Amino acid sequence: MKKTVFFIYLFLIAYIANGQPFSLDKTFTIKCAGEPVDGDICNGVFEDDDGTFLVYGDFQMYPCSGFAYSIGVDIRVDEDGYNLERLDFRGYVPIKSIQKKGNIYYRRSQYDFSKLDYLGENIDIPFTNNPAEDFGYGILSPITDGIFLGNGGVIFGSNDLIPHGASADSQSYIFKLLPTGKRDWDFFHKVNNHVLNVKKHGDFVYISGRFTEYDGYAQNQYGRIDLDGNFDTTYKSPFTADSYHIIPIYRHDDGKMMVVGRFNIDSAYNVGVIRLMPDGSVDPSFHIVSIASTRQVLALCPTKEDGGYLIGGNFSYYDGYKRTCIVKLDKNGHVDPKYFDGDVFAPSSYDYLGVRGITQGKNDTYYVTGCFNSYFGEKVKPAIRIKGLTHVSINETTSCSQLSVFPNPANGEEVTISFPEQISGKTEITVSDMLGKTVKIITLGQNGGTISVAGFPAGVYLLSAKNGKNVFKREKLIINH
Repeated sequence: MKKTVFFIYLFLIAYIANGQPFSLDKTFTIKCAGEPVDGDICNGVFEDDDGTFLVYGDFQMYPCSGFAYSIGVDIRVDEDGYNLERLDFRGYVPIKSIQKKGNIYYRRSQYDFSKLDYLGENIDIPFTNNPAEDFGYGILSPITDGIFLGNGGVIFGSNDLIPHGASADSQSYIFKLLPTGKRDWDFFHKVNNHVLNVKKHGDFVYISGRFTEYDGYAQNQYGRIDLDGNFDTTYKSPFTADSYHIIPIYRHDDGKMMVVGRFNIDSAYNVGVIRLMPDGSVDPSFHIVSIASTRQVLALCPTKEDGGYLIGGNFSYYDGYKRTCIVKLDKNGHVDPKYFDGDVFAPSSYDYLGVRGITQGKNDTYYVTGCFNSYFGEKVKPAIRIKGLTHVSINETTSCSQLSVFPNPANGEEVTISFPEQISGKTEITVSDMLGKTVKIITLGQNGGTISVAGFPAGVYLLSAKNGKNVFKREKLIINH
């Protein structure tokens, strides 16, 4: 059989100890069918266990969907942003978040909450539809992410009374779903106003919103409950009742809670970030900053290398420093003047949104998402990857070794892998299917070798290689039997 040699030019990851912090990583661009994705809002990036990412929000996905307008969508991409198999459209309904429990993905849109598989298929239609029967108005409107319980139940907060049209005695802004998606009527706690944010840690759930009373206890807009919904009367709220937005976002191992938004405390108004002690009182060592009354902080991510924080939002100034939508703080809340000076992000048409999410990735990188169209003057999509404090930069090079795979497409029982330029040591080759499942791992010597594909079903596979610190970009291997 005539052999066709397919050369895969690979990108090596060069580990540079002192790379430029927080510079744009241009190797990451969200693409669908090979074309960059446009869109209004990216609500977040979720990194999966297999190294792929789920990107969700409101996008223009014409190359893949055929729709010329923005639609609610989540897509699965590889480490460089290229769309893989999963592509889930929700019409005009924005997708707010993706959570994972075991092998199940929970997608929260503006109007529903669904269980999905790896490819985005709804695997439990009754779970999605059952709430409509119990809540009485055809749709479920969970405003918060779900808090997953050991028995399969889920706790939500809402900005709508549950159930609609029922008597006052059965209405609340916090509720629980059974594993079937039906409402758990034994879980009832009287909350007098919106529950807009929930954050679970250990055996407690931290809640915030517009409420001033929970089960008869007076508490301004923030508190802590156990997994049965019982209010913790020992936990304090430092906020005054006229706070605009309170988001408990990150809990340190020592029990201190980071809270962002725009809120008021006794000593300051329009505060954007605060750190709370384990009992809920204000941490006096954290620097408190007031922001403009029309702005807020929406995102926070610890920079574990130095104990500080990255915060994002729609602000233009922070503590007197010009910092558009993102700022680096030290461990006690003071601006680190070395980073993000000036106009960092240019918000898109929805300039009240700005940066909505900051997530730490691998190799000291950060994914920044939201509603913006440029980063330090360079045009970008609303999901970017930036380098961290000690990031090992990703550099493209044309002088790297070539991995030769033949035949490709493969019609026989094996493929041969060789290295035209001798590579020292052993190279680990991983073959995975398009569901992300590892099919085979084999170690080859410096001269390469063969991989048996006799038992592989026909289809497309992802081939990756790693040799010491050199990690090669994954490429597709086509098998035809």
